[in-house]
Amino acid sequence: MSPKLAKPYIGARPGTPLTDRETEILRMLCQGYMTKHIAEMTGLSSSTVETHRAKLMVRTRSGTAVQLGVWAATNGYHGRQV
Repeated sequence: MSPKLAKPYIGARPGTPLTDRETEILRMLCQGYMTKHIAEMTGLSSSTVETHRAKLMVRTRSGTAVQLGVWAATNGYHGRQV
């Protein structure tokens, strides 16, 4: 894996609790917001939002966006308002 692709995974360990920011991003993703809109709403860059998404995938052991959504629903994150 190239260093550029590995960077989003630094500090993300499977099964560790989500940070407040990751929780915020996850809820927005579950509401259907795209990266660009999440970036605008949070004041983050699109690349930072993508980094959070990548870390979420690792922490939740999700291989796809659908799996991430299932994890969110199963763990009480899906459907909550931002």
